[in-house]
Amino acid sequence: MNNILVIILLLIAIVFVGTRFFGLPYTDEAVYPKKEDTNDMMYTFVPDVGLEDLNMQTLVLVGETFTVRVVDTNASRARGLSGTPALLSRDGMLFVFDTDARHGIWMKDMLIPIDILWFDSNKKLIEYREDVVPETYPEVFRPRANARYVLELKAGVRKELRIQQGSVFE
Repeated sequence: MNNILVIILLLIAIVFVGTRFFGLPYTDEAVYPKKEDTNDMMYTFVPDVGLEDLNMQTLVLVGETFTVRVVDTNASRARGLSGTPALLSRDGMLFVFDTDARHGIWMKDMLIPIDILWFDSNKKLIEYREDVVPETYPEVFRPRANARYVLELKAGVRKELRIQQGSVFE
C-alpha cells in the first residue's frame, strides 16, 4: 500500500515539475492562449511570441517615435492592453476606429496605469486622461468630442513629453 502511495505522489510531482519548470504544455489558457486566438491578442511585451503575428507600427508624436500595436477589430479593441504586465516609455497601443465617435476605454483586466489620448480623424489630439489606474474599472472613459483614434501609453509619458491638445501624430 505504501509503495502505491509513493508512486502516485512521485507521478504528481513529475507532472507538476514538468509543466511548471520545463515548459511542457498544460491547460492554463490565460497564460498560453489557443493559437487561433493569438491574432487578436496583445502580445507586444511577451518575449516568446513572434512579432510576425503582431500588427506593429511606428508613429511619431511631438518628435518622439513610438512602437505601437495597432488594434482595429472589435475583439482586439475590447481586449486592449488587458493583462499586459508593463509598457516601455515609447511603446503603446493605437486603437483605430472606422468612424468618428466618443469611443470609450475601460481598464478591464489591466495591470498597469496608462495615459489615454484621443485623436480626431486628422490625427490631432483632442483630449486625454492621465495616470488612469486599473482600479477604475468598470468606469468607461470617453472624450467630450468625437474621435477616430485612441493611443494608450505608459502612465506619465504625456506629461513627460508635454503632449498637448492639438499635437498631431504621423
